[in-house]
Amino acid sequence: MKKVVFKMEPFSCPSCADIIEKVLLKQTGIEEVLIQFFSNKIKIIFNEDQITILQIEEVLEKLGYSAVGRKVG
Repeated sequence: MKKVVFKMEPFSCPSCADIIEKVLLKQTGIEEVLIQFFSNKIKIIFNEDQITILQIEEVLEKLGYSAVGRKVG
C-alpha cells in the first residue's frame, strides 16, 4: 500500500467533501480516504498496482477539484 496526501483548492462545503470521499472509495485500488476539510487536505491509502496517483488526480479533476500539491509516502 502507498499513501498520498493532496493539498487541494478550498472545498466549498462539507457535503462536497463527503461526495469526494464516496467517489474515491468506489475506485478500484483505493483502500482509505481521510478528508481534512478545514486544512483542505485529502489523505489516500491505495494499492499502486491497481490505481496510479495520476488516475486519482483525474478523478478529482472530474469532480471539479484540483490538487495544488501532493506528498507521497
